[in-house]
Amino acid sequence: NAPSTKSLKYAIRSGLIKNCPITKEAINHAEAIFGPDASTLKGKSTRPTPKKTYDDFFSPPEEFYQHNRSITVCIDHMEIENAKFLTCIDTTVCYRSCIPVQNLKTDPVFEALDKIFRHYNKAGFQVKIIKCDRAFIPLTHDMLDNMGVTIDPTAAGDHEPTAEQNNRTLKERVRVALAQLPYKVVPQVITECLGRQVAELLNVFPQKDSISSHFSPQQLIDNVNINYKSDMVAELGQYVHAIGTDSSNMMEPGSIEAIYIEPTKGQLTGHQGLNLNTKKMISPPKGVVLPVTNQVIQRVEAWAAAKEEAFDQDYEPEDEDERDFNLHGQFDDINDSKREELLADADNDVDDMGDYDYESDDDWGDEGNEEEEPIVADLDHHQENVDRGTDDIGSLVTDLEHLQEPPEEEIVFEPEELK
Repeated sequence: NAPSTKSLKYAIRSGLIKNCPITKEAINHAEAIFGPDASTLKGKSTRPTPKKTYDDFFSPPEEFYQHNRSITVCIDHMEIENAKFLTCIDTTVCYRSCIPVQNLKTDPVFEALDKIFRHYNKAGFQVKIIKCDRAFIPLTHDMLDNMGVTIDPTAAGDHEPTAEQNNRTLKERVRVALAQLPYKVVPQVITECLGRQVAELLNVFPQKDSISSHFSPQQLIDNVNINYKSDMVAELGQYVHAIGTDSSNMMEPGSIEAIYIEPTKGQLTGHQGLNLNTKKMISPPKGVVLPVTNQVIQRVEAWAAAKEEAFDQDYEPEDEDERDFNLHGQFDDINDSKREELLADADNDVDDMGDYDYESDDDWGDEGNEEEEPIVADLDHHQENVDRGTDDIGSLVTDLEHLQEPPEEEIVFEPEELK
């Protein structure tokens, strides 16, 4: 059982360990390179005391909202590997949104747009016009009926330039973030979180085409400032130990190994991570960053290779017997008693099929099996007459006339005489 780092430094500084080649500076260097001890975090970590919250909302000047209540947004689809997004940027504040969608059908896209519009309405803005390409024309009637928004599509074969430039900027930032990660491939859930986080980080900095060159889109729409202590604890994809999730008297680890995703939204400080053991999203109040190991890299890449990104986060089996996995890694709601009942029914069906009296081939009639003999001209007696030299040749010719087609008559065209 190793002592804590503080106790080890005190023992070396006080000379309690004779002939010890380790110095205090070496301990500091080792902790900076390898991070805290993982076993110590699992054994000694406890739930931190909640901190007092403060009202830290930002209030921009009212002049920015007086003449800019109605805004125009530009939307488009975007795909990054196996993840699909609905991207949006407005022409007034230049606030970017990147919402993951399950597919590019009407219902998921409409739900993502509703989420974006609610965000603008909360800040005091109202979307009046949507600029997009012709792929969004099926949403026109729903927009006019439910949201009172007018869609301004482009011509056939064209693309909305502002939305296309927004997609290019988002893809560049995502490509940079993926290049910084130690993983060769990542699951879809990490790609979706990365696309959303890239758009949020772009909103932190002021935009030159915005109504304000001093205030950022995040300040104008979200009315918050970024906090270094809570929002910059770790980067997406780093290996962390989540502390303070659950507490019990059992000998379970006090920290959970996870992949860091992002800080939680709200006044209460927290973080979101992907549990490496259960593949579920967790929200611990505290996280400690450790250097990523080869085992962590192999596990994350195995998830992406197996295409098990769609984690079932809501289903919790009521009984241990329900934990039957199929080929896709999902739970089947079939317990042992129900399975035995289904198998018994299947066996009874097989037994009933064995009692069936099939008719043999001999019982079937011979109707239709007789082959018709080909029609052959009776030329035997005519041949005998020919051999004998009789005068019955005419009958032979008469019998052969109906077997032979008459020759076609040759038609000769004679030119008319010129008068």
